[in-house]
Amino acid sequence: MELTDLQLAWVNLIATLYMCGVIMLVQFAQYPLFRLAGADGFSEYATKHQYWVTFVVGPAMLVECGVALMWLALPTPLPSDLILINAGLMIAILAATAVLSVPCHAQLVKGYDARVIRRLVLGNWPRTVFWIAKAYVAVQILHMIYTGNLP
Repeated sequence: MELTDLQLAWVNLIATLYMCGVIMLVQFAQYPLFRLAGADGFSEYATKHQYWVTFVVGPAMLVECGVALMWLALPTPLPSDLILINAGLMIAILAATAVLSVPCHAQLVKGYDARVIRRLVLGNWPRTVFWIAKAYVAVQILHMIYTGNLP
């Protein structure tokens, strides 16, 4: 079964909006609340956080990556600049995750560290901004398809 650009656009939008909601919850509630968890049992808390969050974000991120790769690999009437921006934002999200978030989480499983929590909260801002931008691009792609405003 071959997916159409319209189907891919909807899948992309849904996965991206889902991740926007998740990243905002993480940015404004979950990561700041790490400060209140305290030192006792924090290592176990951080370990379980990483484990369970993977189930929340992993599938949606894989879907976003898959759609980005499909649009890069397959012929599409969609403007190449939007396809490249969509893929570039996904790469930026993955890079920010790998460079900014993962090292902080790796340190936090060793125990409570207020400085690392602060770095985690601050370092999550790029991902938050990138996902918001990706949502805007996803809406633009869908709008172009529905209006027939394609090159």
